Amino acid sequence: MYTPADCELVRPTVATVRQCLSGRHLLFFGDSMQRYLYLTLSNFLVNGEWPRDEQLRPGGESPCSERTWGQDASTPDTAAGWERYFKGTSAALRGHEICDCWRSEKCCKETELTENRYTQVGNAAISFVTQLASAEWPPHGTVPPGPHRQMRNAIACKAGSCRNRTGGTAWSMLPYQFMESALPALGVTDVIMNSGQHYTTLGKPDRQRAVKRMFAAAAASVGPKRAWFRTTTPRFKNAAVQMSNLFGDKLRSKGWAALQDVEDEMDAADAHGVGVLDMFEVIMRMKHSSLNISEQEGAFVDEVHVKCSVNRELLSLILAAICGAPPPISHDVAQVTRLKL
Repeated sequence: MYTPADCELVRPTVATVRQCLSGRHLLFFGDSMQRYLYLTLSNFLVNGEWPRDEQLRPGGESPCSERTWGQDASTPDTAAGWERYFKGTSAALRGHEICDCWRSEKCCKETELTENRYTQVGNAAISFVTQLASAEWPPHGTVPPGPHRQMRNAIACKAGSCRNRTGGTAWSMLPYQFMESALPALGVTDVIMNSGQHYTTLGKPDRQRAVKRMFAAAAASVGPKRAWFRTTTPRFKNAAVQMSNLFGDKLRSKGWAALQDVEDEMDAADAHGVGVLDMFEVIMRMKHSSLNISEQEGAFVDEVHVKCSVNRELLSLILAAICGAPPPISHDVAQVTRLKL
């Protein structure tokens, strides 16, 4: 299990998470890292236990990694493997989740991927809606967003079989339209957005305008201090960062004339009162371990996604932010972990 060190971080119990989310609907909107934050939290909310890193071995069927569900190592993104993943991770939520999910061997055009997941436990709701590839990539699905009972009655497919054929979606809209109309329909009270590993708005005015419009619509829908931007998690390869939000900072520090006054997602968040959950900064502040390998790399299950235990730590910080400071969390010694910051 990945265990950070040094800085004490108290983790919430399932009772306090349910208390925090009572009467609220928390939506993770964006990339696969958002999916794994959602699945880690939904498993904890439903089953009362955080997913374990021990399940991350091949064949371990972990909710934190699609690659543990029997896909061939050389071609992990097979349609059959994704179907197993969707069905298995949804079944683990014991009927509390609606999984509007299907994926082909390819990705990530609108006709090759549908993945929207909605979990409700008592009076608490958390969801994940996919938004990938660019600031204009449209979220879409086969069951229209609405109250949980209404969606459950309307969905006509099982997890892993919700095929998204051209012209066959029940709904498809631009991100800002989703924030304007789908958030109220779902009853979302808190939304966490991420522009994803797949693009940056830096130096791209059209994408920046799209993100600004999305952030503005989200803030208008859920109100002040309820809309958040989660910064991109770093990608590691051979002990080096390959892609990250720091790309923008590095470009700015070089003083490129062509990028004077250029804006990125952080500027868009500032402009519209959207909070920032700086997951990149948290992971990059992890120190080197005694094994002479970087703890940053040790946090990862592959070059992109982090381990279940890291998702747990990130969620502890996220819940502290959205539930207020300090949240009503346990101070039992057994609930305390340590994170080097």
